[in-house]
Amino acid sequence: MAGKASFTIPAAQQMAGTTVPAAVENVTTLPVDMSNAWMFACKEDAPSGEKVQLDFYPAFTAFELTLTADSDYDGDITVKKVELISETGLAGNVAATLVTGTRPNTVGTASHTIGASTYVCTPATGNLTYTLPADTKVNKTSSVTFTVFALPQNIAGLKLKFYVKVDGEDASFTGTLSKGGQPITFGACEKHRIKGVAVPGNLWKIFYAPGIIEADQWVEVDGGSIILE
Repeated sequence: MAGKASFTIPAAQQMAGTTVPAAVENVTTLPVDMSNAWMFACKEDAPSGEKVQLDFYPAFTAFELTLTADSDYDGDITVKKVELISETGLAGNVAATLVTGTRPNTVGTASHTIGASTYVCTPATGNLTYTLPADTKVNKTSSVTFTVFALPQNIAGLKLKFYVKVDGEDASFTGTLSKGGQPITFGACEKHRIKGVAVPGNLWKIFYAPGIIEADQWVEVDGGSIILE
């Protein structure tokens, strides 16, 4: 008999705790709030009195973002927050049906397996905001990395909106991630790594490397869209 569980992915996220760790090799990695990293395991018809191996699988879709300044820029860029925006929804309630086993996931360019449990997502919003600690700065020799958790479903039409301060002025920039003019689908229950390189003038270069798929590169095009080459 399948098990049931329910949980919520919040729309407002930040690092765990209040202490920003020291940089390691010029990279400041903010502590991940694992209270949003739901994982489940299920074993049916287990023999009584015997040891059981439980295989846990993620019930979330994660985005690890790394921000740094362009090598041609000599100043600091203050990063206040980053907003993820998707037409399919990023935060809200999840009703999980837990079953044993695995199932194929072929959303990306490589085939792999994820847990067989299924999730019914009820998005509360298509926006998910990660607020960085006050006075978080990056420059051409230092960067900051943080992780955001989204609903355990395929995510399409993803946009990234950066709120920064450059040369003492507040600015924001929204980039759409697309390929061939079409929205990219980010696979459910995977961890996607995105590196954003900030430069003055609201120009951004974005590099994307999922945990499974070979790294690809986006470059800026007219209209604020960021397109995969």
